[in-house]
Amino acid sequence: MELVRRFLFIAALLAVVLGAGAVTHYVRHPGVPLDTQGYALDFRVLYCGAETVRLGRDPYLVEPLRTCEHRIHREYGEPDWAVTPLPLPSYAIAAFVPLTWLPFDAAKIVWLVLLLLAVVLAVAALASIVEKSTLAVLLILLPTVGILNFVYGEPVPLAIAALCLAAYLVERQHYGWAAIVAALSVVEPHIALPAIVALFVLVPQTRLPLTITLVAIGAFGLGTFGLGRNVEYFTVALPAQAHAELLVSDQYSLAHMLYLFGVPGGLALALGSLSYAVTTLLGILLARRLAPPLERPALYVLLPVATAMLGGPYVHIVQIACAIPAALLLAPLSWFARIAIALLVVRWEEPLRAEILPVLFAAIGTAFVAFDREEVRGRVAWIVFAPLLCLTMLLALPKEPPELTHIASGTPAPAIRADDPASLAWDWRVRLTPDWANSSLRRKIEDVPTWVALLLLFFVRAPRTNPFRVSSRGYSTPRYEL
Repeated sequence: MELVRRFLFIAALLAVVLGAGAVTHYVRHPGVPLDTQGYALDFRVLYCGAETVRLGRDPYLVEPLRTCEHRIHREYGEPDWAVTPLPLPSYAIAAFVPLTWLPFDAAKIVWLVLLLLAVVLAVAALASIVEKSTLAVLLILLPTVGILNFVYGEPVPLAIAALCLAAYLVERQHYGWAAIVAALSVVEPHIALPAIVALFVLVPQTRLPLTITLVAIGAFGLGTFGLGRNVEYFTVALPAQAHAELLVSDQYSLAHMLYLFGVPGGLALALGSLSYAVTTLLGILLARRLAPPLERPALYVLLPVATAMLGGPYVHIVQIACAIPAALLLAPLSWFARIAIALLVVRWEEPLRAEILPVLFAAIGTAFVAFDREEVRGRVAWIVFAPLLCLTMLLALPKEPPELTHIASGTPAPAIRADDPASLAWDWRVRLTPDWANSSLRRKIEDVPTWVALLLLFFVRAPRTNPFRVSSRGYSTPRYEL
């Protein structure tokens, strides 16, 4: 099976590379264990939330979440009263409880391996759909879905992998399995919802399995948390978290921008939610228009997810990577999609030297995905043009120097009780941290290229002739490239 071959190839390649790195480390530093401190920074929150559930306590309150987080590792400058909330739904937190059966360091290694396998699965699925080089697809996904998400350690790669696999299954007309896999992406509901709605509306064969799977997931969450805590999540934890994130500088949401313009928080979130619904609807309509003439039903899954990343009430930097799979599918037929990939892989707030490799990786990968073997000039031109465009923009964009990234010593502690929502303590921390509380419109200039990239996907048009070679089976005939 093509998907399995590609998965095993990338998994083996990464295993060799990472194994060589580990051996080199132990040769140079005998007896010194590998340091994972700089990776999966948010995993302690996930681990402690799951541990709280295992102990039968409420993971949405300050305690015992705060005690666990401080016991495992306290962030630099983190005050005694602070806690980082875990704003995931009940079923997602409960699913991670088995990780708490291991000590934290061992669980973190397991988690990083799971994230790595998720990236490998996403790469294999997308490469199988577009029938291009697996290495090329890896180069495109590695900087964002891979490295950036390894730093944060959130479940986003799991959701992306599920959606890419669902897209592959839809492409191969395995609609039941596609529905089940797509439903599993609700580990990140904000990412999953556009794909689930699109499948339900546009692919009737998925409606029953989607409904059954989502009901089962909901029943699992209800059974593990009970009705009260599920209601608490939707009525207290989630709204409080959305409000707390209005100031956070690595937000890309419309609600965040409106709040910076002086719009009241409640109205900004309402307008952000409305924009999320609108961009999801536009993505579904766009997928409906593009997928049939291109005979590319995978767009039903991936394109609405990409368009929904523009605007919304809550779009974190790690979620922007969700737009890349759709852009990758469209790259062979659209310059807009190719430019979108080039812009999406860059962290525009970073210095130029930190983004040279991601830019080059994405340019090389896109050249081999977007252009056929015969189009040598096109590949070379893109490998030259895309890095020049991105690096020039990195030099031209004004960059505001970061302010103090932790709460200054001597700042009065807010009155945070043990039974307060954890998101309330997070709200206080955001507002008392200078680098977050002083987020300004001038600093958001750095986000403009990302918004432009997302906007470009709305203007992709189907060509008059299908650029994909289609067989009598209804999907592209395999061309095995590694």
